[in-house]
Amino acid sequence: MTRQDASGTTFAFTKHLDAISSEWRSHYGAATLVDWPGSAMRAVGNEHVAGRIQHSEGSIGYVGYEFARRLDLKMASLQNKAGNFVKPGDQAGMAALSAAELPANLRLFIADPAGADAYPIVTFSWILIYKTCGAFHDGHVGERESRGSDTRHRQS
Repeated sequence: MTRQDASGTTFAFTKHLDAISSEWRSHYGAATLVDWPGSAMRAVGNEHVAGRIQHSEGSIGYVGYEFARRLDLKMASLQNKAGNFVKPGDQAGMAALSAAELPANLRLFIADPAGADAYPIVTFSWILIYKTCGAFHDGHVGERESRGSDTRHRQS
């Protein structure tokens, strides 16, 4: 199961493959969109890829950890740079990112992190939050509930 659309998830996955495999690097490289060989099933977005993995017996694919965890998908232990097989999880992700020093532009890609307990495929996700929330263009005060893509407004 692969992504049909360009994505940061695909970039993180292929950036790791690019770092560990000269064969991958010579054919594909790191990219947000890949013309995957063979007849892989494709879906748009992590949520749809995760859903297809969940409902397709024997399937494998790649999605963000948060989607795999939410749907209780089986996840692979991967061999890291130190040679250890590591299960994905909060601690393994923190072990991979803890030594990272963010540059001023906040763009950092860790293709194959060092560390005995580091999961080998990691990336940062950013949430931008306004310091203050003023009125929206329609005169409603922006009270948002975080429920997927559902955004609700309450009239002031």
